[in-house]
Amino acid sequence: MKNPAPGLFAAGVIALFFCVGVEDDLVAQNGPRTESDRADGSGTGVSLTDAPNEEKRIAGVPVGLLAKVLPHPGPEEIHFLSFIAWNGQDPPPALLAEIRKTIPKARPASRLETISHQPGQSRTSYRDREDGEFGDLIEVKLASEGAVWTVSVRRNSAPALSGSGWTGKVREAEGRWQVFERRFWDE
Repeated sequence: MKNPAPGLFAAGVIALFFCVGVEDDLVAQNGPRTESDRADGSGTGVSLTDAPNEEKRIAGVPVGLLAKVLPHPGPEEIHFLSFIAWNGQDPPPALLAEIRKTIPKARPASRLETISHQPGQSRTSYRDREDGEFGDLIEVKLASEGAVWTVSVRRNSAPALSGSGWTGKVREAEGRWQVFERRFWDE
């Protein structure tokens, strides 16, 4: 007997996920939904969040864009320290505070010290000048080209051949920050 409604089950499961809380994970990966995303197709296309020109900005960067491009540590990485370089400098204090909502142990890159060897069980060649705690370096470069942002994010554990990252472009469309022309690399 043929299935009378192929895909109906999958659509129901997806609709169920939106109802029971998968939304937060999807928003973290894809940005907020719009009314046009309703599972029943009855959406209006109206954004459920502020328009991009009304979106909160910190140091000139829309908060939604920031959440889209930053690496999101998993549960096993949440306790790791990350030094942040923002366009080649320390992020301004307000921006660092916002980054800490995604990366709780973020510190400015100026506190980073490179050591010549990794002692014991350390997984990195970077440590904090003040307290000696080890961590990774996350280098973020953002530049606005009108409505499109050029992005480069590199995460590494030593000065050379020890990281990975991505470059691409990000734009806002229908209340979501969308990445395109993304290229990943591994060193």
